[in-house]
Amino acid sequence: MRHSMASIGSLVEIARCGLRLGYWAAALTLLITTSGAQAGAATDPEDPRHRAQDAPRDWTRAVVRLETPIRHRGGDHPGHRIEHCTGTLVGGGPNPLLVTAWHCIEGQFDLTRPPRAEIDGRWYALRVLASGGSMAADWAVVTTVDPAPTPAVLPIHAGTLDLGARVTAGGFSRDDQLGAIGQHLTYHEDCRVIAAQRDDALSNCLAYKGASGGPVIVNDAEQGYRLAGVISAGDSLARSVLVPVSRFSRRLIALP
Repeated sequence: MRHSMASIGSLVEIARCGLRLGYWAAALTLLITTSGAQAGAATDPEDPRHRAQDAPRDWTRAVVRLETPIRHRGGDHPGHRIEHCTGTLVGGGPNPLLVTAWHCIEGQFDLTRPPRAEIDGRWYALRVLASGGSMAADWAVVTTVDPAPTPAVLPIHAGTLDLGARVTAGGFSRDDQLGAIGQHLTYHEDCRVIAAQRDDALSNCLAYKGASGGPVIVNDAEQGYRLAGVISAGDSLARSVLVPVSRFSRRLIALP
């Protein structure tokens, strides 16, 4: 089924609210009523994800945990907290490059406590090299402040995320089951892009809070695993918003 730009945009905004702010019953109701006919809606109660430690892939060593101390300004409980996210190594050392989501680093308030990434069991401070600057362009490229190891690098996919594309989405989801509150890297293999527009795409990949910034991967016989997008948001049910790497690949390639 084809979707209008307006309907895709509405679903994208709902999914973004879901992953960043938690599950909203109203959002779920609207998702069901507006997208019930979409192919790929999750109906199997079993979790479709795998744990990387149980089923490792060539790309899983390139995916790392991120943490950013942020100031939460709105809502009923303003204050300071840690934003838990995911990043992907895309360039080697001595100071490796990582791709993540913009909202994972945008709330940083304490320059003495920069964002950091856990690489090979050690935490490294990060600095931002480029970003989309808003949720409408929810991507960021960061690098380590000090030299760090590069256990693996995920090459960039040159193409777009088109309707029907088969993808894998992974991250350190903070669910209390397979994700173990962000301790385990999990991934949903062979999920689909179910709606696409120029700036982002909607998938039926399952991801929870904490997977933001995680990789969206395509795999083909000729080039193998490649980074095609970044997880921006989701409803923790059966919808995730993806930002295609094609939106910022030129900026990424131009970085030193």
